[in-house]
Amino acid sequence: MQRTYWSLTLATTLAVATLAGGAVPAAAQSAPLTKKLLVVGMDGVNWKSVEAANAPNLDALAAQGSLGHSLVQCPSTADSSSGPGWSNIATGVWPDRHGVRDNTFAGKRYGTYPDFLSRLEAADPSYETYSAVDWAVLHTQGTFSSAIDTRFTLDAGDYAAADAKITADAVNRLRTGDPDAAFVYLGNTDVVAHTRGTGSAYRAAIEKQDGQLGQMLAAIAARPTYASEDWLVVVTTDHGHRVPFGGHGGCGVDERRTFLLAKGAGITAGSRPSDVRQVDVASTALEHFGVSVALDGKSVRTRSTDPFDTLALRTRVDEIGIPASLAGWTPDAPAGWSVDRSRMPSGGMTEWRGWAFATDEFWSRAQAG
Repeated sequence: MQRTYWSLTLATTLAVATLAGGAVPAAAQSAPLTKKLLVVGMDGVNWKSVEAANAPNLDALAAQGSLGHSLVQCPSTADSSSGPGWSNIATGVWPDRHGVRDNTFAGKRYGTYPDFLSRLEAADPSYETYSAVDWAVLHTQGTFSSAIDTRFTLDAGDYAAADAKITADAVNRLRTGDPDAAFVYLGNTDVVAHTRGTGSAYRAAIEKQDGQLGQMLAAIAARPTYASEDWLVVVTTDHGHRVPFGGHGGCGVDERRTFLLAKGAGITAGSRPSDVRQVDVASTALEHFGVSVALDGKSVRTRSTDPFDTLALRTRVDEIGIPASLAGWTPDAPAGWSVDRSRMPSGGMTEWRGWAFATDEFWSRAQAG
């Protein structure tokens, strides 16, 4: 609301000056907006639980921006756990490249594949970068490296209290400081899911973190320079949780669920892309600042042109273990492609008879792992 007000005020001022015959300063006509970035990581959040919770800030970002869902990797590639998940998000590459396959961080290759904040520092040391975490290993293991200008670290025992302190520090820096790019980690949702499952306590933890996100967004909007800034806000998670008892690390669909929510200039309001992945966070962040790096991801502003993403998908026929409402397979190739089934055997399940095409989730539900 405040940004809209300021934009209207500026536009009205320029229009009045023009109508009155006054010259509009060239700087006022063409001054570029200053690029700014906030990435908020909410550990272990299932979006279905966000929808069931009272989460007005997340809901508003989803309505005003882009929301995509995907499944993270699972064994034997890497655990559906925090170490690999946050490494995917930070570095923009998958575990076969960054090397982190579980929460021991053994085999990490952050020197070759640094986090997006460190890449910004390398591209231009004048950028002010900031990261705040209460899962301390994200700093001590170097997932977000010491190249970052300011790292606020808490070694949390009580994640609810620690998240509040992380939020307070972030709010202060966002409102009164001048970070160009920031990563803020909130961990209590993961702890609650592990200890109390994905029921009412988990939804309450999501609602608490939604309020903390709201505080950060309000701090940004209250900046005296906000009208001259171009903010990209990203919210994401490292993995999901089994429903209803919690837990993750394996190949179940609920524990592999992730989301990527982004709002900013050039992002279509209400868009629901099917081709976003965790590694797109780093690519999106770097693209926002005009930094080009060859990573596994792409900017959320870039849509897939793969013809297979245009397939008209069907619901289940013989796969009774898959929800009846999930459209995720088809025997039909894209326009311009042909399928030769002449030497394929007959019989078997309809979905997999001959050559077939399937989404990640549909196949994962049919063949976990």
